[in-house]
Amino acid sequence: MKVVLTIADTQRWVVLAERIEGHKTTNFDSISQESRTSDVDNASHVDSAYQMNSTSDEGTVVLTDVCTNEQITEKIKSNAINTVVVFYQQAEHYLAEAVRQGVSFEKAAEEWLRTTNELLQTQRKNRACLKLINIEQALAAPTALCEQLTALYMTATCEVVDSLEQDVTLLAACQYVAQVQKLSRLNLLIQTSSLLLSADNKVEVNVESIIGTNQEPLVAQLNESTAENSLLLMQLQQVQEEIEENSIEKTTNNAEQVAQQQLTSKLKGIEAENLLLLTQLHHVQEELERVFLSKDSGDEQKKLKQKVIKLEHKLRNIKADLASKNYRLGLIVQEIADMKRSVFWKTGTPIRAVTQVFNKSKIQRKKVENDIELILSSEFFDAEWYLSEYPDVAESTISPAEHYLRFGAAEQRFPGPLFSGAWYTETYPDVAESGINPLLHYIKFGRAEGRTASVKLLQDQFKAGD
Repeated sequence: MKVVLTIADTQRWVVLAERIEGHKTTNFDSISQESRTSDVDNASHVDSAYQMNSTSDEGTVVLTDVCTNEQITEKIKSNAINTVVVFYQQAEHYLAEAVRQGVSFEKAAEEWLRTTNELLQTQRKNRACLKLINIEQALAAPTALCEQLTALYMTATCEVVDSLEQDVTLLAACQYVAQVQKLSRLNLLIQTSSLLLSADNKVEVNVESIIGTNQEPLVAQLNESTAENSLLLMQLQQVQEEIEENSIEKTTNNAEQVAQQQLTSKLKGIEAENLLLLTQLHHVQEELERVFLSKDSGDEQKKLKQKVIKLEHKLRNIKADLASKNYRLGLIVQEIADMKRSVFWKTGTPIRAVTQVFNKSKIQRKKVENDIELILSSEFFDAEWYLSEYPDVAESTISPAEHYLRFGAAEQRFPGPLFSGAWYTETYPDVAESGINPLLHYIKFGRAEGRTASVKLLQDQFKAGD
């Protein structure tokens, strides 16, 4: 009996499995049941897909479910199967699909290394009967696939499929694999241990096509940020008007008037900063539109790619600045609300504590608020990603930045997809000994000291690749 299966949980296997002729079943258990029935029935009544002989008509079974290395090893030992063809994914495509589903590059790489090493160990012990084929190469080169299967007394439909999905995630995965030596080495090793369908395992990426595909989402992000900033400016103006009205109504209280003037000054400063951010957002949007409307090709593609990455990086920084300004605005609005509720306002009254747990001295509360604002202003902290990655935080009443400051780093959670606190403290033991939040340390000291984050930004990957 010949069995065709996969260890890769990908939709591409569903497409490929339909093109391989043979009896389709879900798992090894189905094969075992059919084999036991075959031993009891007369050989002339056995289904041709499971009939055992030494000719090219030998039965072929295609397993549609994903199998494990343990299952493959167990069935080979049973002597019920004399040929096993295993389809696998190479590192770049595996990582790209995992990241699209929300898995970090580090976790995806660790899982691919584990399963691929196990598969190669199984293949070394069973070279005569276990054959390996790259799924992506099989879809891209159907004629070569048919020739290899024919040599194994199997048949498949030689149809050309649509181009495999290409996006910025795949581009980043290619750079990541090229920079991680363990991944690139194992990628080459499994390629040399597989049936040859292509001269090499290099992933061809169309940069121009990727830039065009991602144009609309980038512009939409910019438009959304612009709208949010305009709303923030309106809110600032309303708050300023309320302060002025409140100042007129309570002119008899000199201390209260001084406090209101201070808050008004702060609001004007934030308003000026946000006007500048709005101008920068428009500038970034115009730059992106110029890049996407450019018809340059060939040698200019690399320059266009680098320019888009820099603009995306600038967009992340601007959005981080807006988050920081929103947080600061919230503190001022809360202080104004406290002022309105009390006629005994004192100029020295501290801003409310972030939470009851931090309800200590005014100086310490101010330090906590400043730390939260620093985290929010960092491109490495992504509040939306943090809430999506950790549903328990989303269900709580605490803000994502405050949660990461108080609990997240100690629980080895990621502040965003581009920074790992665990890696940072392992790489720099002095940071772990200091007890400071790893992202705060990187913002305050690490970057200036030349320390690096655990996951490189996309533009860093391009620079290293170039």
